[in-house]
Amino acid sequence: MRLRSTVLVVGPLVLACHDVPLSNRAPGPSLSADATDPPCAVVSRVDLGTLGGRSSYATDINNSGTVVGWSLDAGGVSRAFRWTAADGMVDLGALPGDAWSTAVSIVDDGRILGFSGASGSFVGTPVIWSSSGAIAALSIPLPSNAERGAPTDFNQQGEFVGWDLFALQHAWYWSESQGKYDINASVPGGSFETSAGGINASGVVVGTNHASVCPRSPECWHAFLWTFATGYRDLGTPGIDPNTNVVGLGLNDAATVVGWVSVPGLGLYPYRWSDNQGFTTLPSASYGYAVSINARGTAVGASRDPVYDAIQAVAWPRAGGLVKLSPGDPYPQVALAINDAGVVAGWASKDCCGGENHATVWTLGSTVNALNAPPVAGSAPPAASTAVPGTIACLTDARALVSREALFECVVKREGSQ
Repeated sequence: MRLRSTVLVVGPLVLACHDVPLSNRAPGPSLSADATDPPCAVVSRVDLGTLGGRSSYATDINNSGTVVGWSLDAGGVSRAFRWTAADGMVDLGALPGDAWSTAVSIVDDGRILGFSGASGSFVGTPVIWSSSGAIAALSIPLPSNAERGAPTDFNQQGEFVGWDLFALQHAWYWSESQGKYDINASVPGGSFETSAGGINASGVVVGTNHASVCPRSPECWHAFLWTFATGYRDLGTPGIDPNTNVVGLGLNDAATVVGWVSVPGLGLYPYRWSDNQGFTTLPSASYGYAVSINARGTAVGASRDPVYDAIQAVAWPRAGGLVKLSPGDPYPQVALAINDAGVVAGWASKDCCGGENHATVWTLGSTVNALNAPPVAGSAPPAASTAVPGTIACLTDARALVSREALFECVVKREGSQ
């Protein structure tokens, strides 16, 4: 992944429990609440464990509550998994002759998108697992002049999005009926590179375009929507500062988009965007980002916690508010996917810096059912200076937050370096 970061300015942390349209947002990074804020919900939390190794990562969940991701096994090898409440974590295996695998997306019929690779190779073969667990390589063509490429998401209709790496990265769309289309070619005036964040059931793609459009910066990121029928649509920027960077990370079937905005002098913060309402900021800390949104409009992602000074998993209900998914836990977490029932998948660190992480499922609700209780509130994490650096760096690096795929790639590489 070669998308690069601008400098992020971090300000003071103020949490709120309501949505504030960006057009009405007062200057400065703080988001204040008012006296009529609704109470924040509470959740249950389940640690999914591992396949015998140090860490595991949940990357997606479907509406049946099936979770996918990958886990290190007892030998330290990454293996794709499928988790259900009935069967627990099951190793999905790899292609014949391969050693490792990862799973990155699942649709409601149970098919799973992921990768399978040989020992010692970071580059894997794109694969699909059927609902019964049978694995097959994907036959999406790679252009002859591309170094490598990979799908990042798909829908139940068999439409895929992903990227090919030439000198820089090009987002693409592919289906058996339409073939492969380079989304870079749709950007008016051209683009350095593009990233595809996801695709919904109607074939709408959300992504990020990296181009020279900011007057005071050599780089600028703009979120976009794209369909095969209507082409490219830049979502624009909130407010009037033309140097604002906007990244699109996820969308639902109504094409409501979530991601993050970086405004010079204001830091990085999450947003929700819809065609009718435009940009709406979400309650956040000095920085935060939204990764996924369900049919009800509830978004999930991460925000810096003021008590523990750590990136932590949060949800933003459509009715308003910020929900801490692991209240009392001082360690880093991130929420990456939410289904229509309000069940959230991601991972939580077992230490201060992401040296050991466990795939985690949170359920939004009105009562607490602590199946796996987090540490007691107020417990102090070990000092960062004495801890082994880990995957937490990926959760605070804007270069790893331009797409879900970039985050996964960062985590895989850092796991391999530890």
